[in-house]
Amino acid sequence: MDSPNAPFLEDMKDDVAWVEDSDASPHLEHGRPAVLSVPAQLKKRSRHSQKLNFITFPLAIWGLIAIFLHLPSNASYDVYRPATLPLGFASCYCGTTEAEALSLNCAYDALATAWLPPHCRDEALTDHFNRAGPGPDGAWSYFGDENGTIPLSLSTVASLGPINGTFWAHRTWHLVHCVYYWMKYWRMRETGAVMEERFDNMAHLQHCSKLLLKPPPERDFLIEVPVLMVSSIEAAREREGGHG
Repeated sequence: MDSPNAPFLEDMKDDVAWVEDSDASPHLEHGRPAVLSVPAQLKKRSRHSQKLNFITFPLAIWGLIAIFLHLPSNASYDVYRPATLPLGFASCYCGTTEAEALSLNCAYDALATAWLPPHCRDEALTDHFNRAGPGPDGAWSYFGDENGTIPLSLSTVASLGPINGTFWAHRTWHLVHCVYYWMKYWRMRETGAVMEERFDNMAHLQHCSKLLLKPPPERDFLIEVPVLMVSSIEAAREREGGHG
């Protein structure tokens, strides 16, 4: 097997041995040692290597540039200090249509009730939330009306974002949502996920505190929830009307 540091060493051994053989007539030329020519195979491989370098080097440079542009390092900002985040990062922008959201690598996040880009998602936590409800396999119930007579699938809820739609969920869903968002805030130090502006404010904390501190009602009533494509402060205020 060829040595990784000298890939042509084995090929050259035969040529060197041939020149050093005292019984071989070609090793002398006019009383002088014969000049060892570069093996043809070495030349061929050298040209092939140059072609590969010509192709792969630009590709490697482009790959590094793409990573630098699209995958900002967590070391460059602190998720607990919004002022250090890249411009617009905390708005978790996902466009205005589902097609645009998918092109931006966004996905609907049931915990956030919004479409979120990768840097704003804690997918493991959201997956756990989706299995923390009272239904079969921990499912939550979503409805299209205040009376809870129009059940909605999670995929239908996700499609409400581009049309500025809302769904209805039980008060219990809201309580668990609040608890899980406090979990998300703590986990940010490990996940590096950015807390979206929509929930990174005192208004949302006060909303959750009121829900948790109030005595439980006689029945688990429904509360309206908007689905957002952009989780900025402005979008939240416009859509949620103080619900947080």
